[in-house]
Amino acid sequence: MQKRFYSRIIILAAIAAIGVAGFVIAQRTSSQSRKPATGRVSPGTTGTRSSRSRRNSPAQTPIRPADPNRAPQAAIDEALYTNEEFFGTSASVARPFATALGLLETLLTQYPKDAQLRLHAARLAERLDPVEFQRLHRNGVARKSAIVALSRSGRGELMVELSNGMKLPVSRSHRKILRKTLRNAADDE
Repeated sequence: MQKRFYSRIIILAAIAAIGVAGFVIAQRTSSQSRKPATGRVSPGTTGTRSSRSRRNSPAQTPIRPADPNRAPQAAIDEALYTNEEFFGTSASVARPFATALGLLETLLTQYPKDAQLRLHAARLAERLDPVEFQRLHRNGVARKSAIVALSRSGRGELMVELSNGMKLPVSRSHRKILRKTLRNAADDE
């Protein structure tokens, strides 16, 4: 008899706790939506009147201006994802790694100081098949079968020439690995 009584009390306490938690969450979300968007209230006005005018303004100015050295997020998303239609609905799908990496490298040439793009490129390069692709630089990856020749630039940098005519630099840390893989590929043929 006592076990039933105590179990009912515990169940009622748990239901009450869930109800209180739901009430607190509802109060917090409603109070956050009432807060003014930004700034302080000027001394001559009341808080409610100025917050209403801020909320009703059509366009908020950004907190800080856009950085010309950073790629726009829309361009990054366009490089990483594509919209495909499945059964009548549109879905955002990740691009194949090699395609996304190529699009990111074009963004890297436009925005060379954007560290976030380098991070995306590094993550994509890790996902590529190491048997088929070779890392050349922190922002360069090439398909091994597309490498035609190695050459030196006017400044003494090692460059890789690809089958499409494009020349990519090779970093010092990747030179030995590249030469070793090219020798192994030549020995296999």
